[in-house]
Amino acid sequence: MRLFAAAVLSALAGLAAAADDRDLHADVEIGYRTLSLDGDAGKYDQHVNLHSGLRLTGASLRYTPGAGDSWWLDELDVSAAGLGGDPFQDIRLDLRKFGSHRLRYQHTRADYVYADVFTDPGAVSASASNGGDFHHFDYQRTHDQLDLEVRPGERLRLLLGVDRYRRDGDSTTVLDLSREEFHLDKPVDETSRALHVGVEYRWDAAVLTLDQRWRRVDNDVRMQLAEPSEGSDPAALTRLDDYLLRQDLAYDSRESRVALLVRPGKRWDVRAEILRAEMALDFDTRETTDGVDFAGQPLPVSSRGDGGADRDILRLDVRGGVALTDTLRLEASVRDSQVDQDADLVLDAALDATDWRTRTRRFGLAGEWRPSRAWSLRAAWNSDRRRVRDRQSVTALPARVNTDEDGFLVALAYRPGNGLSVRLSAERSSIDDPFVLASATDRRRLKASLGYRWSNGLDASIAHAVTQRDNADADWETRSRQTTLRLGWATNRFSLGAGATLIGLDVDADRRVTAGSRRVLFLIDEEARADLYDVSARLRLSPALNLSGSYRFYDNDGTREARRRDGRLELAWKPVDALGLSLRYRNVDFSEDFERFDAHLVELGVRFLY
Repeated sequence: MRLFAAAVLSALAGLAAAADDRDLHADVEIGYRTLSLDGDAGKYDQHVNLHSGLRLTGASLRYTPGAGDSWWLDELDVSAAGLGGDPFQDIRLDLRKFGSHRLRYQHTRADYVYADVFTDPGAVSASASNGGDFHHFDYQRTHDQLDLEVRPGERLRLLLGVDRYRRDGDSTTVLDLSREEFHLDKPVDETSRALHVGVEYRWDAAVLTLDQRWRRVDNDVRMQLAEPSEGSDPAALTRLDDYLLRQDLAYDSRESRVALLVRPGKRWDVRAEILRAEMALDFDTRETTDGVDFAGQPLPVSSRGDGGADRDILRLDVRGGVALTDTLRLEASVRDSQVDQDADLVLDAALDATDWRTRTRRFGLAGEWRPSRAWSLRAAWNSDRRRVRDRQSVTALPARVNTDEDGFLVALAYRPGNGLSVRLSAERSSIDDPFVLASATDRRRLKASLGYRWSNGLDASIAHAVTQRDNADADWETRSRQTTLRLGWATNRFSLGAGATLIGLDVDADRRVTAGSRRVLFLIDEEARADLYDVSARLRLSPALNLSGSYRFYDNDGTREARRRDGRLELAWKPVDALGLSLRYRNVDFSEDFERFDAHLVELGVRFLY
């Protein structure tokens, strides 16, 4: 993929040199940024991650040869942004010959950093592994996509797609071992490759699609103790002198899909789809340990194992809609899916195996009524019936779990056309005997919004939503409230926008842990009150000079406290049609628990237009 991108850029350079002025249009901005940072660098990288240096702010190129000048090209678009060290980078290419073929390529790279600290830095000890949050990440995500579409005729379309995804970097995690916790290094090494082939044929009243997809995923997991550790409690007997865990996972999957869309008339349509997927997973693990357990006895020296799993998926999906009148439309859907999986693991010569089957049937009904251009009413209902049979070991008897879920939605909208907009909606869903206790058995949501737009460019809106989730089996309840207000005003020379979002969240839960005859009750009572305010403005000082700015403020109180202020200013000047200059300033001030940073960024940009 990288060689392909380099070849594309080289070809574009030659194309630009040979192109006629009327055929080629380019827009390139180069910027130089300086950073002044006071505070925690790790927290800054987690939230902002912009550093000093030269970068390509953005670039776009469009080449459109005249009619008949090229047999293979009618339009070529190339764009790039964030090159030169920014945490988010993007390169895109779109080449097309209308009615014949189209080639699209996209390369994205994102740097992901997470480093929270919940313990006073002065009390942190590497040997005691008490750094607070052990799950830290610092890795790159790279994604390459190449799609080719060829049209041999008016009705036939051939599709080919290649996809590659890569995660690479560092992370840390925590190991619970013999009543203690230990801080471990965990490098990130994961690669996914996929190939897609498709055929689409169109009739006057129907479309047939055939898809075939192959995917290969490799994930090499390593967990290693950086240095001998006494764990979270140095007074306890448990300690680790050395630890290494290797887990190599690889799976191959194949997916086949057939879809048929039929529109025999203007008033109704039917879509049917059959999907069949197969997956085979291979697993290999090696673990070595050197240390002492909580009773002062040596820990097991090593263990090894290997295993695998096979999964088959079969899904049938049928949905259709009919317009009974010009104002009333009804829709219905049915889905039937089945998943079969069996797995085995040999660990230190001991064999264990599991198998399970899931059968899910979903039914849905929906309708929309528009008695006039101003009013609309939409209602929907769905029902899921899931049946699970599983066996957790070779000696266990099969267990059966049945889960039923029902839900509905009602939404009313009124837009008379004079700038007024009113929306009301209500949702509710309930689960009988959820598969996991972390799922809500009941969910309710009410939302209302009101907006108005005046002819002088002024607009205002307000929205309020209340959501409640609870699980009677697990004794927990979550309640959230959110109110959003927006105000805007725009003229030919000036625009102003401001808003506020007020969020309230409450979590109440009872957790009971049973160990033999002992039962321990853990009460969880957390709350959050988050306020978000923002204001932005833009002023056209002259046809060539623009001034813009924004300010965002975030304040969270409750169980955890956090503050963030983000202010920006930009002055853009275009002295001539082919040149633009910009000066940008940004200040980010953040604080949370024991961490804080105050960053000042200044960037000078030069823009070339051709």
